[in-house]
Amino acid sequence: YHIPRHFNIFNPQGLASFVRRFGFKPLEQGFLSSPGFWIMSLRNQLGLNSIQRSGSFWEFLSFHNIWVVTLFVLIDTLSIKLHQPTSNQFLLAEKIL
Repeated sequence: YHIPRHFNIFNPQGLASFVRRFGFKPLEQGFLSSPGFWIMSLRNQLGLNSIQRSGSFWEFLSFHNIWVVTLFVLIDTLSIKLHQPTSNQFLLAEKIL
């Protein structure tokens, strides 16, 4: 979890219900690619500092490594194509007048 951003974790149905409760009509909903979540989660799991570089073998897991970023974009894109969730979702809604 990324505190303070993750006070609420929504599934697609819960997010749609939430916006309806406040007078919005969901128009489009889905998932997005987010290589940053992969990179940060792995770095945290491996005990790597996200600010200072170390001599660890795992330092190649960074936003500066285009191959790593590309790999995680491809994984998320494949998940989306297979109708599987990713770590990042979106919902486009309009206010009901």
